[in-house]
Amino acid sequence: MLYECITAKTPFARPTSVQVMAAILQEDPAELPESVSPALRQIVWHCLEKEPDHRFHSARDLAFALRTVSAAPSRASGAVLAIPPPRRAKWIWAAFAGAMAALVLALAVVHVLELEPIDLTQYRLTPFATDQEPETDGVWSHDGKSIAYLKTVSGTPQLMVRAIDAVAPVQLTKSESPVSQAFWSPDSSLLYYVIQAGGGEVWAISPAGGHPTRIFAGGLWSASISPDGKALAIWQAHSEGERLRSSVLISSPPGAPARPYKPAPFEKAELSPSNRLVFSPDGASILLTTGNNSSEIWLLPYPDGGAPPRRLFAKADLGLAAKADWLPDSRHGVLAFAPGLATAPSLWLADFKGERLRKITSGILGYDDPSISPDGNRLVFTARQDDYDLIQLPADGGAPRTLSANSRNELSPSWSPDGGQIVYSTDRTGEREIWLRNLTAGIDRPVATPQQFPPGTTTALADPVFSPGGDRFAFVRYSTDEPVTIWVEPAVGGAPVRLTHERIESPVWSPDGSSIAGLVRRESSSQPAIVGVGADMSAHVIPNSPICWTPLDWSPTGEWLACDTPNGIALFSPDGASSKYLKMVHPAALAFSRDGKTIFAAGKDRGRAFLKSINVATGAVRNLADYGPDLTISGALPFHTRLSMAPDGKSLATSAASMKSDLWLLDGYPAPRPWWRLWR
Repeated sequence: MLYECITAKTPFARPTSVQVMAAILQEDPAELPESVSPALRQIVWHCLEKEPDHRFHSARDLAFALRTVSAAPSRASGAVLAIPPPRRAKWIWAAFAGAMAALVLALAVVHVLELEPIDLTQYRLTPFATDQEPETDGVWSHDGKSIAYLKTVSGTPQLMVRAIDAVAPVQLTKSESPVSQAFWSPDSSLLYYVIQAGGGEVWAISPAGGHPTRIFAGGLWSASISPDGKALAIWQAHSEGERLRSSVLISSPPGAPARPYKPAPFEKAELSPSNRLVFSPDGASILLTTGNNSSEIWLLPYPDGGAPPRRLFAKADLGLAAKADWLPDSRHGVLAFAPGLATAPSLWLADFKGERLRKITSGILGYDDPSISPDGNRLVFTARQDDYDLIQLPADGGAPRTLSANSRNELSPSWSPDGGQIVYSTDRTGEREIWLRNLTAGIDRPVATPQQFPPGTTTALADPVFSPGGDRFAFVRYSTDEPVTIWVEPAVGGAPVRLTHERIESPVWSPDGSSIAGLVRRESSSQPAIVGVGADMSAHVIPNSPICWTPLDWSPTGEWLACDTPNGIALFSPDGASSKYLKMVHPAALAFSRDGKTIFAAGKDRGRAFLKSINVATGAVRNLADYGPDLTISGALPFHTRLSMAPDGKSLATSAASMKSDLWLLDGYPAPRPWWRLWR
């Protein structure tokens, strides 16, 4: 712009924008007129340097240089002119310098803040994979010619690949264990994928098919390969006694014994299976997204040992399972997350350096699993539409029955002691509320809503549970004005009362109704804790208690609390004095029988839903039902999947998900502009 102001010509005039960009990067502009002073000439060439580090670092520096030129005596051929410039010329130069500085600064601000309005008319959506079975986790090959993704086949996610110009995919795996993640080798000649067999393994296979090769094994959940192919970053969970520690390891070359990435402030004392690792295109960073109790995003410099990792967007509510991918500039990316407990994530344009987020999609569908094409112009994502309904599982293994179903979500049911009502969480009004269903009359009504709390502060009400007497129910409030807290409300109506002041969720009542147990989050882990109802409102962590993978249940005898753990189903006394472990069946939820002698466990294994019973005294497991691949017992989030025993002991209430997901391509989204297109 400074060049054009002096010469009345653009420095890189070419017929097309592509030729303009090529000239900017590779050619020099025509020489300035001889009338331009050497000092001003030097400033202009300094502005036009190809390397950013050789240019002015700020508009302030440019303005200072221009003012210096305007204030200094002119020189020609090394001789000082005898006549000084007139005052008016000096004033004009100063004004020009100030105007130029302001203009450059304004353009820089617009570019940095990316304030250009989103033009939805430029969006072009193209279906890519739309079979009846769920399809998720698309990822572009580095040559931009193919997309690999996961497709549920007979209840188990398998690895598929499809060329962009092909009409049908090729199935690459027939694994008995679910495939959970795929990523390409830098030259697109191999597809790596993660399966949960053997505690978590990385395998590799040609996109043309053939026999896979195991690359790495040992408790891993996610992996990413560096752009030069020389290192494999791994998110791994390892035991420390009865505890778990999740951390990042580096295997270099891929398959070699892994070493810990250090320093590691992102390590967690828990298992986080929804985590993702993604190397930046320039190989200088690894993006880590963790998501068990709440999402965290970390930027890990690579190689490690230099600058410390940095947590990004620490003040943003990223939900529980954020996912991200890089744009080619290794600074920006696309992030998918659902604030609060929203079940429909959106896509956000993310500036990982400036920590700015800009929402680029919205709607009732969920937009998840973003992957960006190598040129940054196209995006493949998962379009999700999940529907959760209330179902009843007969304790004798009979066929499931519907308790309540509609097109909105109904989650986490709890029976009333008389068996005539069920309290549950739903978003049928657009907000997550607590509702009560009269099973005899078939009437539903809200009993706890965001309107009972300060306006605009409540993001979700969830996970309700009846008290043993049926006169009260407890629930969890997610909000912007306090941590996740448990509240108690009379079943007949009235003002809710806060039970806790610190983060605790997944409540369950003691048999006498005097206490509530829940999972409290401390030092990045969720541990069982007990709060006395109407007492000091403090959560007391149970000594020697395990880290739980599922909500707690309290035995009717009061002797045991139970939850699933990495080492199997744990039973532990409320005082922490005694404990024992049962079989490793890893359910989504569990519940004691009415006499406390049996634990019922419901979940999914190898793509098939199950209901099992476990004898508390002997640990013997009995398979009650195999519901097949079409049933998914879920409460949308890990700690909201409740299994509630009916008062007559003959059935259990829970929620089941009907999941639909396809892959779509998006063109025309507002990717950040390169610096040479500031004037667009």
